[in-house]
Amino acid sequence: MARCPNPHNAFAPEMKRSRSKSPQLLSGLTGKALKNPNLPCLESQLKTAYRIADTFPDAVYQTAEELNELSSSEKAGLEDLRALTFVTIDGEDARDFDDAIAVEKNAQGFRLWVAIADVSRYVPKTRQNRTLSLDAEAQRRGNSFYFPTSVAPMLPPRLSTDLASLRQDAERPVMVCELWLTAAGEVRKSRFSQALIRSAARLSYTEVKGLLLTPDPAVKARLLALPKANDILRLLTDALSLSEILRAQRRSRGSLFLRSYEPCYRLDAEGRIIDLGFRLQHQGHSLIEECMILANEACAEHLSQSGLPMLYRTHAQPTQEDLAQLQKTLSHCQAALPLDLQQRALLPQDLPKLLKACQGSACEQAVTTLCLRALPKALYSTENTGHFGLASACYCHFTSPIRRYADLLVHRALKHSLGSRQLLLAHKRLEMVASHLNRQEELAQHCQREMHKYCSVLYLRQRLGQVFQALVSHVSQAGFFVELTDIPVSGFVAKRLLPASLRLDLAKQRLFDAQTGQSYQFGDSLLVRLISVWPDKAAINFLPVAKKGPSKIQARAARRRKTAKEAAFPR
Repeated sequence: MARCPNPHNAFAPEMKRSRSKSPQLLSGLTGKALKNPNLPCLESQLKTAYRIADTFPDAVYQTAEELNELSSSEKAGLEDLRALTFVTIDGEDARDFDDAIAVEKNAQGFRLWVAIADVSRYVPKTRQNRTLSLDAEAQRRGNSFYFPTSVAPMLPPRLSTDLASLRQDAERPVMVCELWLTAAGEVRKSRFSQALIRSAARLSYTEVKGLLLTPDPAVKARLLALPKANDILRLLTDALSLSEILRAQRRSRGSLFLRSYEPCYRLDAEGRIIDLGFRLQHQGHSLIEECMILANEACAEHLSQSGLPMLYRTHAQPTQEDLAQLQKTLSHCQAALPLDLQQRALLPQDLPKLLKACQGSACEQAVTTLCLRALPKALYSTENTGHFGLASACYCHFTSPIRRYADLLVHRALKHSLGSRQLLLAHKRLEMVASHLNRQEELAQHCQREMHKYCSVLYLRQRLGQVFQALVSHVSQAGFFVELTDIPVSGFVAKRLLPASLRLDLAKQRLFDAQTGQSYQFGDSLLVRLISVWPDKAAINFLPVAKKGPSKIQARAARRRKTAKEAAFPR
């Protein structure tokens, strides 16, 4: 599969849909793009439409190219952790490695080191124009933008994939969060330092799965060829045990666990989509996610106690109005609320129980979608209001400074708290930067959704007439939306193509025929046939598969398919 956005996506609401409308840019793409379904070409046009730059100003390139590896004297000033076994774990096609872990299990519990690339060493906030250009450009971008076949990085390649990246066998400066934990996963003590490490292995999530979960001889053979093979295997085993403990602990305190339905693409040599599916999540992902969440919490608590101006990552509780709408919809669909939640108003602390009740069921995807709609968006803020989704009283982003400017600001504050001379932004200026970063994050999410719309169209354009399993995700006066269960695609079923006797019951989120009992309701599972794909509108239309013999519906669907074929991409 090709690059999937949002690496280390530990919390689904972090990437939920914004309530503001996404710019409809697909209809504005040129006819040339519509006739050439090559993803790099489409990505280029989308970047242009969103004004996302692939390249950097000459001054930024020049500044980055003049940066050098650490000198001997600079290394001597750092805590030497090169003897410890660190590993990075990322996606197969990742090139920027900004976090590494080391774990030791002992009689008291666990000792965890989370090492994060020391980007602020190369991109300081100074009054010198040469270094300011790097910082100003990183701040302007706010974050890296990920696409199926490319990335528009926040930092120039000299930094993002070379000097700052924690590559295997390369000595790199890092900011380290060192944690001592009990056997139950409680943090006994934490310490932060500037250190020097050497990553012993660059591992992928698939390789971790092949080593720990479903043994793969080929993966094990590659591991055994590494100098520290036994230490690495022990580290992974201990880290897996720790992550399971941390995950159980988060569940007990009320953290939300929403299954991720991120898309993943497989492309041919010419950049055309040949397969579309869901990015599979397994314990290899949670191994890293739990360590990163813990480090983010420890860093936020440390800086909060220091009193320094900093950016928190906040997530508010859902409003009672949104919870009431959620409860109302669920009470009328197949995904029935647990019995005790039907007798009273739904509260924010009930969401973990609701999600757990539907886990593994056919309606899980539909309930997850509804819960995401009810949740507000996570934001950067100078005020600590807690993180509802993670059930964390104090949280920040510390673990990805290569791809997020907020993390870079946190690193500077952390260094300042450790006694290093770092220029920090004043509180009022920091508030302005937080607003800008929230907008840039929203832009990145919009862009990913627009790209996925196009990818869905490209994938389905030659599959007219095929039947798919789907779930009803939303009902409206004009018809209802469905989400396919086997591939990450949504589409629309127009009411005008359904029996005229169907009536809308908006309160129960359903279309219902009182005479025949036929209905289409939120959460319903059904088979749908793809009847049309409109590339210029990014529209995908389905029709329920008739359970009995030929009907007028099928005849109308056939006519729609004929029209759609004439409008589809040339083959």
